[in-house]
Amino acid sequence: MTEPRDPGEGRAMAGRVPVRAALLSLLLGVLACGPVATTSIRATPPLPLEDAAPPDSPRAYQPVAAVVVPQRPIPRDQRRSEEISIPTERRALATFPYVPRRVSCQDVASIARDAAEAAGVEAGLLIGVMRVESAFAANAISGATAVGLTQVLPWIGEKLECGDLFDPRSNALCGAKVLARWLDRFDGNLVSALSGYNAGHGMPTRARQEHRVPKNFQYVEDVLRNRARFLRRGCVAWDARTAR
Repeated sequence: MTEPRDPGEGRAMAGRVPVRAALLSLLLGVLACGPVATTSIRATPPLPLEDAAPPDSPRAYQPVAAVVVPQRPIPRDQRRSEEISIPTERRALATFPYVPRRVSCQDVASIARDAAEAAGVEAGLLIGVMRVESAFAANAISGATAVGLTQVLPWIGEKLECGDLFDPRSNALCGAKVLARWLDRFDGNLVSALSGYNAGHGMPTRARQEHRVPKNFQYVEDVLRNRARFLRRGCVAWDARTAR
């Protein structure tokens, strides 16, 4: 056995021997997967709880290369909206073109005379209203849900107990009652009464206060023009194409 040339070097080497021995022991422990090594430097995640073995089981500390944790399905209501794709079958909405159910001018004239007499208004004025409002179509419905020949609003028809507003006679009588009320409200003034029939009381009232014609005066003109045409020529005023 030879002595080291430098006593200090010998002491350093002697100091390294326990360290190397400890490292070697630790490495052997890792290879053998002893309890100390696995608890201190284990890098793989633990097994799921349902797969864990009892501490005294032989496979409790066996090396595991990789652990795959099974993913549980996410409830449908917890998924993000963009990830949910539920195929649904939708029925295409069927649309049908509007087919006016026109009443002949001769029938309109007969209906208007009876309704005007019952309500106390002029038949020609009522026919002018029906011509402008619906072009003599008994099934006409406006964007405001006004119905029939005289375009009566359903709530007004219910209030006046007019019955079926799609029935030409019931509708004409209801429209004649409404027209008579507007004429009474404005003391027989045709411009104000027709403006009110078309747009309500606000527009003609403001026009009278400001001493001007109402903003819907074009509607008033159209009704009065059709009234005059009927009083002069009767049903010949409209050709067969538009008055049938």
